[in-house]
Amino acid sequence: MSSIKNRLVFYFSSIICLLLIPLVCLLINYYLQSRYQKTLEAVSIEYQVSGSLNNLVVSFGSFLKNPQDGKASQDYLLQKQNVNKLISKLPRSSSNSDIAKRIESTVGFVVEYCDKAIDSSKRGDFSQTTEILEQINRGNNSVKQDTSDLIFSELEKSLSEQRTLQTVINIGWLVAFLIIITVISTSVYLAVFWSNSITRPLIKLSNLATGITRGNLQSNVDKELLDMQDEIGSLSTSFNLMVSRLRSQITELDNSNKAIEQSKKELEQQSSSLQQMNELMTGRELKMIELKNEIESLKRQIPTVN
Repeated sequence: MSSIKNRLVFYFSSIICLLLIPLVCLLINYYLQSRYQKTLEAVSIEYQVSGSLNNLVVSFGSFLKNPQDGKASQDYLLQKQNVNKLISKLPRSSSNSDIAKRIESTVGFVVEYCDKAIDSSKRGDFSQTTEILEQINRGNNSVKQDTSDLIFSELEKSLSEQRTLQTVINIGWLVAFLIIITVISTSVYLAVFWSNSITRPLIKLSNLATGITRGNLQSNVDKELLDMQDEIGSLSTSFNLMVSRLRSQITELDNSNKAIEQSKKELEQQSSSLQQMNELMTGRELKMIELKNEIESLKRQIPTVN
């Protein structure tokens, strides 16, 4: 039996499921936005790696010009620390892992050569400085090229994600609009449908009950209400059974009243016959008393005659 409760649960569950669709779109939107934000952060770090390595090479050149300058040495160490920090943050996704590893390797190579050149300069050995500078510049240019490729790859990925994000946003707005229209239409339909499907049978049962209170016991519950497979149908069946039993009990009461009335008439007839017999017996007794009195009177007169 499809109860009203089950149907209400089904309809409201359907509405909740419809409302979950915009939520899913919002979650997808949030996910894509976070991905887009991470891509921008990755591009920023990659750009900083290239700039920081270039600053390292510049500070290295300044140090070679004046190895005794403590400020140049501190600036080089600071730039080196910054480069190593940025390399540790360099993103390594599946699509750019090769380029990222190559950048990391090249940066390590440049730092190693810079350290080697600095150690040689502190010892006063400048024999390999030119060759080391060439290697450092070659490594720096390689990092710039790899970083540019990596940034270009990330930007392409970012643009693709941005287009996907915009598509999802457009679809989300469209779906949200359609769902709002659907929910409003469904709510109006349910309001009208349930108000009619629940109140109309109850009004019929109320009118039937009013007719019964006025003595109309010949009315029956509509077959339409009895055929309903829900609580209204159960109520209609129970109400119809109650009316049938009430009609049967009233019929039995009528029959009992008729029997009592018939018995009353018979008792009245018997009482009338007994009254007539009583009157007849009373008349006979009176006559016997009169006869007895006459006999007594005659008895008193007989001696007088003698």
